[in-house]
Order: sequence, then structure tokens, then C-alpha cells
Amino acid sequence: MDQRIVMGKHPAGEAVSPRAFRTALGTFPTGVAIVTFQTDEGPHGMTVNSLVSLSLDPPLVGISVDRRARSAELIERASRFAVNVASAGQRDLALRFATNGLHGEELFAGVDWTPGPTGAPIIAGCLAVVDCDLHSILPTGDHLLYLGEARVLYLGPPHLSPVVFHRSTFTGLRAPYGDHPFLHLPPSSPDWAMS
Repeated sequence: MDQRIVMGKHPAGEAVSPRAFRTALGTFPTGVAIVTFQTDEGPHGMTVNSLVSLSLDPPLVGISVDRRARSAELIERASRFAVNVASAGQRDLALRFATNGLHGEELFAGVDWTPGPTGAPIIAGCLAVVDCDLHSILPTGDHLLYLGEARVLYLGPPHLSPVVFHRSTFTGLRAPYGDHPFLHLPPSSPDWAMS
């Protein structure tokens, strides 16, 4: 382990290493989302934990993508994307979308999804979905920050709990609602959508 982390200090004049930076910020728990979009090759997606609400008026979200990732170019070409906030039961799905080797129909095989109003795949069973038009792209070091303007919001059942990313591991939280029965409304149901 990097001594600068163990000691809790950073020696003057030394640059922070990417490994030390990732380790330190990995102590901050984040949610997990699957960002989806439609391409000429079919549906595509990736798992992110760098999701932020940026503005209420207009309603903007931001996702950070490594500029070397194939998805970086694909999102820009698609010009629309959906942020599917993963529920605890979607841990394996989030891991699947974090895998670089799968693309298009192969990536979405067996996934319950429907095209949203922007055409981006909306995955069933999520805590929430933000269906966006690409607003702008900001270069941020070795990543690009994609800003999406929300067009449609979907909310899943309130009893679901999130997948949480902490110290490079997917984990979860217990929802404060207990184990109440619920009626699961699919993404195509008008009762599930808010706009």
C-alpha cells in the first residue's frame, strides 16, 4: 500500500499517484448505474459509479467516462442516453455491463428492457431511470464528463434498495421500508413514468 495513504499525509512536492487517489476516493460509497444508449450496432451500455445531479433548471445529470473507453465515442454519436440506477437485485447485471468484452445484442441478451422516449434502453427493475438528451461534453483530465438533460424520469418501487460501490466492491444497503409486498410496474406502464 502507498505510504502516503497509510500515514494520512502527502509529502510536500510529490504528485498524488492514480492508485493512491483511487484508493482514497474508494472509501466514499457511491451508487451504481447502468448507462445505456442506442447505436448503429444496436443497444450498448456500461456501468458507472460516477453519476452526479448537476442542475435542477434545466435538469442535468453528469456521468464520467474514461476517454479511452469505446463507450465514450458511442455516447457522443448516439447523442442520447439513459441512466438506469441499479437496484440490489441487479448486482450481477451491473457487473455484466462493467465487462469490456460484451457489446450490442450480446450484452443485452436476457435483459428485460424497452426503448425509452429517446430510444435509449430502459432496464426493468431499476430504482430510477433518467432518460436524457446529450447536453454537452466537458474534458476532465483522462475522462470526459457527459452532461445529459433529463427528458423523462421513471421511478421504480420504493421498497428496492441500491447497489453500492465501496472500496472497489459492489455491496448494498437495507431499504428502510422493510419487506412489504409491492406491485412491480414495468417501464412501459404509464403509472411508472413521471415527466
